[in-house]
Amino acid sequence: EVRLEREGFDNVENFSNADPVALALRTGFGYKQLAQWVGEAWLATHLRDDYAEFVRSTGITSADELHHFFSQWDAARGDAAEELAKGIPDAATDTRIKVKLAALRTLLSA
Repeated sequence: EVRLEREGFDNVENFSNADPVALALRTGFGYKQLAQWVGEAWLATHLRDDYAEFVRSTGITSADELHHFFSQWDAARGDAAEELAKGIPDAATDTRIKVKLAALRTLLSA
């Protein structure tokens, strides 16, 4: 936490826009760990209070994992797509979550 604060990342919103490569060079943390943390921060920032429930329901913790899910979803057809998405409908029973997922999909596609 101290190393990240020294780099100017004192909240999740700031950290969600960090460059993991540059941060790895400056902090000594590993790139993979930083990339995971930044991805988690990005998703948490966009889901806000729904992040913990979304993670519990889907197992998806970061932007990269969500992007991977959407990529697999797009590639799957029929029963395979339904099987792949079993966790998402559970997390998306609330209209608020459905709207956020649609927006996140758009953001990840950009």
